Parts: sequence; C-alpha cells; structure tokens
Amino acid sequence: MTRDRIIDVLLVVATMALAGWKLFEGLEPSGEEAAATSHMAVRSLEDYGRVQDASLAYPDAVRTLIGLEGAPEATPAAVMGEAADRVRALRWSGELRLVVAAMAASFEADEVARELLAEIEQNDTARARLGPLVAEVRRLSTGEPLRAPDALVDGLRGGRWLSYRVRARDAKNRHDDVAARELVAQAQAVATASMDALTVEKLVEYALLFLGFLLVAGSGPLRKALLRRDLVGLGTTRSPFVVASTQRVLLLWFIASLVLDALRARWFGDADVHTQVVAMAVLMLLQGVVAVALIRALGTGEDDHRPLAARLRLDRASLPRSPLAFAAWPVAGLAVTAFAMTTAIFLNLVLFGRPSDAQTAIDLVLESGDGGTFGLLLLAAGLFAPLAEEILFRGFLYRNLRDVLGRTGAVFFSGFVFGAVHLDPERLVPLAGLGMVLAVLYEWSGALAVPIVVHGLWNLLQLISVWAIYHGA
Repeated sequence: MTRDRIIDVLLVVATMALAGWKLFEGLEPSGEEAAATSHMAVRSLEDYGRVQDASLAYPDAVRTLIGLEGAPEATPAAVMGEAADRVRALRWSGELRLVVAAMAASFEADEVARELLAEIEQNDTARARLGPLVAEVRRLSTGEPLRAPDALVDGLRGGRWLSYRVRARDAKNRHDDVAARELVAQAQAVATASMDALTVEKLVEYALLFLGFLLVAGSGPLRKALLRRDLVGLGTTRSPFVVASTQRVLLLWFIASLVLDALRARWFGDADVHTQVVAMAVLMLLQGVVAVALIRALGTGEDDHRPLAARLRLDRASLPRSPLAFAAWPVAGLAVTAFAMTTAIFLNLVLFGRPSDAQTAIDLVLESGDGGTFGLLLLAAGLFAPLAEEILFRGFLYRNLRDVLGRTGAVFFSGFVFGAVHLDPERLVPLAGLGMVLAVLYEWSGALAVPIVVHGLWNLLQLISVWAIYHGA
C-alpha cells in the first residue's frame, strides 16, 4: 500500500470516528432534553397563545369576518387544550409541559395547567429539576401571587409575549387590575406584531414559490434569456483543479471544521449570547480560510498560475456586466431555491416526519434581543458561511465531480455531500436539495457569485423572518 493510500485511509477513519462522535453526542439524554427545550420549541408552543391574543386584539368586525367571534373552538380553554395535546405528542419534556402550563394559567385555563403540572410531578427526574418552577405555576393557576416572578419567567425560556402574559395573571392574582390590563395589552401588541410579521413572511414566501414554479416550468427559455445577459454558464470547460485531490481536501476540511466546532462548544458553549455569536462568526470565517488554504495547497496544479478567484469563477470577469442581469440572477435563483426547498421539505416530512425545532443559529436569534448581536449573526450566516461553503462545495467539489460523474451525477452527489457534512439527519433531504439547486445555478450561470449570493439571501430570509415573528418586530 502506497503512502498516499495509507493517508487517505487514515483520513476516512478519522472522519468516520469524528462524525460518529458528533452524531452520538446529540443522542445522549442531555442532548435530547436540550433539543426538546430549545428556544424554538418553546416559541412554537407559544404560537397557540400568540395567535389567540392576536385574534382577541382584532376589532369585533374583523373577528366576525374571519370566523372567530363566538366560535367555541376559539375559546382560550380550547386553544390551551390543543397546546397541551401538542406537547404530549412530542418527545417527553418537563420543560415544555411547564411552558404550556404557565401559558394556560395566564389565560385562566387552570384545569389544563394543573393537569400538565401533575404530569411533571409524576416524573421523578422532572420533579426534582423543576420543583420550584412547578410550585410557582401552581400558585399562578390557583389565584395566588407569585413569590419569584422573575425566576419563573427566566426559567420558562419564553419571549416577551409569555413574560407579559404570566405577569398579567400574577397582577390579577394580586388584585392589581390596572397593571393586569396594561400587561395584557402589551402581550396582545406583541402578538399582533408577530402575526403581522408572519403575514408578510408568508406573502414573500408565496410570491417566491409562484415565481419559482414559473421559472422551473419555463427553465429552458429562462436559461436562454439569462445567458444572453452576459453569463455563459460553465459550458464544456473542465475543472481547473486536481481531481485526484478532491477526497483529501474535503476530508481534511471536514475534520478541521469538526475540531474547530468542538473547541467553540467547549470554550464558548456556556458564554453569553453575544460571545456565542462572535464565536460562531469566527468559526465560519475560519472554515472559509481552511477551505481556501487546502484548495491552494492540495487542489491546484503546479503549472496553473491563475489566481484562485479566476479558477473558481469568482473574479470580476465572471460577473455579468449588465445591471439587469446582475439583479435577475439572484432573484431568479432565490425563487427557484424557494420552490426546490419547499419540495424537499415536504419530501422530508413524508419520509422522516417533522424534524425537531433545535437549530443553533435560530436559537441564538430567539435568545438575543440585541440588534448588534443579531447583525453579527446576519453577517456570519449571510456572508461568511455562504463564502466558505460555496467555494468548497460548488467551486471545488462540484467542478471536480463534474469531470468524473457528468453534470447530473455531480449535481446530485455534491448536493448529498453538502447535506451530509452538516451532520443533521433530520434535515438531510432539505440541505441536500439546497446543495443541488445551488450547483445548478452555478452550472447555468458560470459565476460562483450567483450561488454565493442566493445562499446568503436564503440564510438571511430565514433568520430575519424568525427575528421579526418571534421578537414581535
């Protein structure tokens, strides 16, 4: 066995060991509980109460128009019962039951609240961990004032809406009707703002889906029209990189990324939100630096002296000269991506069921209320991550696989690899679908800037919509 072969085997073994460790780490009981009680999981359950509060804030004429006025199924008790049924259908979590119990008590659906509290107390581990918070929610549901309202609000991991709601019920229990009415009004204002943001998000989503459907259905004429706008596609050009180095570059990058992420989690996993976001941004930036360094060191032929940007099709000469084309490609690409991702998410739902709500970036968005921290997260997800991933997976991997597997094979295989390296089995199909459509955009446009911009816009839309909806902005 040659030296290069031994190195490749060792890299494969190291990659499998690190990936297995990373996957099984998330399957430990503590990991399951953390996933079940993520901020996104809490907000998803809060949606029951937020929608109810938003509907109560509508004028009577609007409520009658949309069928809420006098509908038995729209009463707070019925809605809280639905939320309780939802949390029981999820993987066991005492924390999520506590959230719904507190929400039910805030709407005076006290029977629902006490049922959920009884379920928590029947679990010895949950009772030991959540005892003081359970006692506080029980006081709330029996008309007694809270002893530690701040501790309860912090322990629920909810947003501003739930905080206002819990404090409103506490004020009512203290017979402070003025404060109770003011807090309810604040809760309804946040809920209404959230629903307004959700409406805008859905309108944008449906518009992109409709445009994406039209573009996919008419992909032939569209491609010809866009190609006439100064972009010529990849055509028949072969990869400018060393195809034999593909596996080594990819495995070394993957190993380096896992090590860097493990260090980030160890050093900054328990830090404040701003520090965690800074650490994530630095990680994404380093992933890009490592990708470029590996491609330069191992993937570049000795006789090719062109700048790396030119070989990646990331230089100025690869960009469209027409302002119309410069705008058309990202918009068209985003619409096609929305259509492809919706299809992939539906397929993933049919095959594997609904994924958990736990996602690091989304949880950081929900936990942070600071605009500067959110801006840094947007920079990391909208620029650093797309740059690193598109350079490696489209600019390098796809170009090399294209010479070996052909265009169709390279699109599917590079997309699958892109999905797999995220080590998120619950979202493998959507992530692979994203990778595939970005490869197609690179193939059609011939400019790596197109998938980079589309990838960045896609990430930004996800984060901005979550911020707007769940921060009530």
